Amino acid sequence: MDTGRDLVSNRYYGAPTVHHAILASQPTHIDPTRDLRIRMICNAAGGLLPSLAIEMGKTFGNAVILPSYGMTE
Repeated sequence: MDTGRDLVSNRYYGAPTVHHAILASQPTHIDPTRDLRIRMICNAAGGLLPSLAIEMGKTFGNAVILPSYGMTE
């Protein structure tokens, strides 16, 4: 499986630490807007910094970014 290209997921849910790790570990041969199908990113477990949301928006193109908290947070 080629990282990202063979995934069929179109959304993910993660904490700011996860978002940062995904952005920091992006393989150079993958263009997220071309090769991935991510259309929605949900935030959890902590506040989403505007700078991180902007970087995610630039990386994933048209993905909707939801800066949400769960009922227990």
